[in-house]
Amino acid sequence: MLVDKIPGDNLDKLASGEAMAAWESGRRLLQENDFSGAREQFRLACKLDPRRGVYRMYFLWSARQAAEGHDTEGRYPDELKKLAEAHTCIEGHIGIASYILGHLALSEGNERSAERYFRDAFTYDSEMREAESQYRLLARRRRHR
Repeated sequence: MLVDKIPGDNLDKLASGEAMAAWESGRRLLQENDFSGAREQFRLACKLDPRRGVYRMYFLWSARQAAEGHDTEGRYPDELKKLAEAHTCIEGHIGIASYILGHLALSEGNERSAERYFRDAFTYDSEMREAESQYRLLARRRRHR
């Protein structure tokens, strides 16, 4: 039996394109607060193109949000923190990376760092309204202490 083979480069491009489509779909679902749906799209993106750290960062973030403390899939704060820190200097990802770091800082009880990260998030991504709200809340709380 003859099997048509796709050269490695073409297969990589195909998988990479499908991974990008899954990632974009996941981002849309994340914006709609459909964390479980986003998690599955990011999981697919990671499977199709495991070399992209940004896919893993989004997957871990959406898994954490979907879990709300109920399963272990979203409990990789060290890996998530490292990935987010690595993406704070990559154009197009600074906003979400800073937003994630802000929430991780809050979960560690570090409101000062969280405030700074949330400020960075909406500074670099004007659509990060939640980050701006979090920043204003923390700044107000700090001023009233």
